[in-house]
Amino acid sequence: MDSLSPVFDKCTVIIPSLARDLHELKRAVNSAKLQGASTQILLVLVRENPEVEELCRSIGASYIIEPRNGIYTAINSAVKSIRKNSKYFLFLGDDDVLKPGAIDALIEGIEISQYLALHGQINYVDKDSRVLFTNPGYWFAQHTLRFFPNLIPNPGTIIRTEAWEELGGYNEGYFWASDLDFFIRLRKFGKIGRINFLTTDFMWNPYGMTAGQRDGSIKEAFAIRLSHGSKWTLLFRYPIVSAFTWLGEIGIRYRLRRYNEK
Repeated sequence: MDSLSPVFDKCTVIIPSLARDLHELKRAVNSAKLQGASTQILLVLVRENPEVEELCRSIGASYIIEPRNGIYTAINSAVKSIRKNSKYFLFLGDDDVLKPGAIDALIEGIEISQYLALHGQINYVDKDSRVLFTNPGYWFAQHTLRFFPNLIPNPGTIIRTEAWEELGGYNEGYFWASDLDFFIRLRKFGKIGRINFLTTDFMWNPYGMTAGQRDGSIKEAFAIRLSHGSKWTLLFRYPIVSAFTWLGEIGIRYRLRRYNEK
């Protein structure tokens, strides 16, 4: 692994990757590199890859090897390796793109506040980079996590490394929705803020999950929401969470239908 910069006040962009599409990976890495001196880049690979290692050397990025399965396992391993010299971190998919100035805007916003995490807006784009729709980063998103589908844009959310440490990282027992669990737990210690800035193009593949995987994701998120809160309120919360969970799925199916019509 190439050594990370010893500067403490940087944000580390963490990019887990299976290195299946080097063109998209290079685009993601370059979008992080263009953020400037406030950013360092750390890739997480499942195995050695000479082409990716050369890419890292050419732009001054670093990488670690994490052979265990799971994106949240990869993020946890990455944060463990940078927690001593990076005040913030941000997860970016290996087919996503950071918008110019995104990191500086997020750092400025979180520095002048007491927020534990901060997000902006995010475009959902197809493989040709056409914008399908935009998540405006709803101001109420942090307040509805335990009842409604997660509306906090991720990737594209900057998080305080010390907050990650306080929580013990992401729960690796969850495969699809550990970010939901993380944000719910984070809200017990402080607030999650938002800025009016377009931070990320998120590559949205409407067919990226099989029917079984989508069902698994819905069930996992449902279980996470019910797990947070008193058992005495479960009878009250169960029908509410159920209703909003399926409303969210209806919204996804509507997006799929609109996508097919284009």
